[in-house]
Amino acid sequence: MTRKKIVAVATAVVVVAGMVVVYLTQVRQPLTSVFAEAKVYTYTAPDSRDLIQNGYTQARQGLATDIQLLSDADFDFADPTDYADAQVYFTLKNTTLFPITNIEFFVTDLGGVEGRFLYKQDAPLPVDVRPGETTTARLDLAMYVNGLSDVDIADLVKRVRVELQFSQALLGGRHLPIEVPPDLAFAQHING
Repeated sequence: MTRKKIVAVATAVVVVAGMVVVYLTQVRQPLTSVFAEAKVYTYTAPDSRDLIQNGYTQARQGLATDIQLLSDADFDFADPTDYADAQVYFTLKNTTLFPITNIEFFVTDLGGVEGRFLYKQDAPLPVDVRPGETTTARLDLAMYVNGLSDVDIADLVKRVRVELQFSQALLGGRHLPIEVPPDLAFAQHING
């Protein structure tokens, strides 16, 4: 093989390898996610009943754009301790050369669990991450937990299928499946 052919082949290999790296980091997997922690927040204050009931009512009426309705059942909100927020935190890293904006979770499947999940609440402010940086995003699920232990709640949350939805420069709106850890356990149970 002549020197000219060797240089041409080497150049082609480098170009193809570069294109594969660009595709993987910029298009296929622009965000990496790692499970950080999980908490359960139980509603115990008398006025917290109104908080979850109002969120659910607004979602059912289509008035809350930051809430994804997961059930349309008629729940009895008389006892606030029947309800909790399961909060699952993920560390996200932007592997692209461009900012990723408006990151939010979207529940795609409840795993056959009906009547336990009320809604998914988005962060009050948009979650954004600059190139090469990390941020934390929270999957926040309002649940009916009467009669359930923390282990039972974790077992239900593990069945939920979610994806991240976000905007990416040049490519527009995107979505990326994200896995709730199969060994999910709650590090904290907060009463408030």
